[in-house]
Amino acid sequence: MKPTFIILFVFTLAYAAGAQGNTEVAAIRNELFYDKFDKDKSKSFYKKINELKERSPLMEAYKGAAQALLANFEWNPLEKIGHIRSSSKTLEEAVRKDMKNIEIRFLRFYIQNQIPKYLGLSNNIHEDRQAIMDNILAFNAKELGYDITDYIINYMITSGGCSEEEVTLLKAALTP
Repeated sequence: MKPTFIILFVFTLAYAAGAQGNTEVAAIRNELFYDKFDKDKSKSFYKKINELKERSPLMEAYKGAAQALLANFEWNPLEKIGHIRSSSKTLEEAVRKDMKNIEIRFLRFYIQNQIPKYLGLSNNIHEDRQAIMDNILAFNAKELGYDITDYIINYMITSGGCSEEEVTLLKAALTP
């Protein structure tokens, strides 16, 4: 009886450890997509991500998103641009590590789409849009959450730059 209990205990721990990372990602994802951010919330969100043990490319992308959030609440233009540059560098590294991850590509696409073009930090919009379109059918709406998936797809449709065929493909990918 003891060996069975030990094996079961080890598998439970291994499963919990694997799920822990997914739980951290889900919590960060939900916080970014569902919470309202002010200056203090942005700082605590960034701090929370930095304190996490998980350092996957996806978590690095969320760190880049948190850096961009910090820029929203800076009054000093140099500080604002510094946060945006840090965000761009972090997102670039995340994409380099996992080029096919649509969620990472969307985070970079979204942020670069919001940055004023004259700053010269929006160079990957077309590349990211194309990567998202190329991999949209592999998107795991169940893991990401259907409402977040719908948000991403609707944002892609309304952000401009998509052909009629791409809009049709995106609409077909919307959850029922």
